Amino acid sequence: MKILLATALALLVSACALLPDSGPVTIERGHAQDMARMLSQYRAERGLPALRVDTSLMAAAEEQARTVAGRDRLAHGNFTGRIHRHGVDTDHAFENLAAGDPTPQAALATWKASPDHHRALISPASTRIGYVRALAPQTRHRTFDVLVLASD
Repeated sequence: MKILLATALALLVSACALLPDSGPVTIERGHAQDMARMLSQYRAERGLPALRVDTSLMAAAEEQARTVAGRDRLAHGNFTGRIHRHGVDTDHAFENLAAGDPTPQAALATWKASPDHHRALISPASTRIGYVRALAPQTRHRTFDVLVLASD
C-alpha cells in the first residue's frame, strides 16, 4: 500500500511539473467603466440601452481572467456555473474573451469584427457588464480580456 501511495504521489508531482507556469498575473479592474461607456455609446448608435458595471459580473469576469491568463489559453469553461456561483441569476448572459490585444479598445475592436462576439455586444436584453483585463507578461498572449454581459 505504501508503494502504491508513493507511486501515486510521484506521478502527481510529475504531472504538476508539466503544467505551464504563466508567472505573475496582474488583474486590471479599472477599465470597466470605460468599457461600459464605449459599449453604451456603440449600442446607443443602434438604438440599444446603455450598460452599467455590475459587481457580480466583475467577480465572474475576474475569475475567468485569472484562469485564462494562468493557462495562457482562451476557453469559456463552465460559464453558466461560474456566473451562478457569483450570484448572477439570468438566462440571458454572454461572455467575450480576447487575448493579445494591447488595449481595452483593441479588444473591443476585435469583438466588433467577430460576428458571434458582435452579437453579444448588441444584444438588446443586456443591461450590465463585468470587464476585467489580466496581464501576464511571461505568457505567449501577454494580455487577456474578459467581458461578461447580462440582463437584469
